[in-house]
Amino acid sequence: MQMVKRLDTRIQETEPFKVVKIEPEKGKALITALVYDLAVLARHLEPFLPKTSAKMLECIRANVVPEKPLFNRLS
Repeated sequence: MQMVKRLDTRIQETEPFKVVKIEPEKGKALITALVYDLAVLARHLEPFLPKTSAKMLECIRANVVPEKPLFNRLS
């Protein structure tokens, strides 16, 4: 869960969807790196949460947001 929390923190701190509006190339680079990290996280979760892992990878491949959050918000 540390990896989830780190990734969530990075998303909140870097605000890539705000950056992409101001600096498109920098924003795209941030989003690309975060999507890659999400795919790595999905692979790490596979032995423990196979359905969640599969759903994450499916959403990444299709470039869509899941209908409902796959994880509860961490505080």
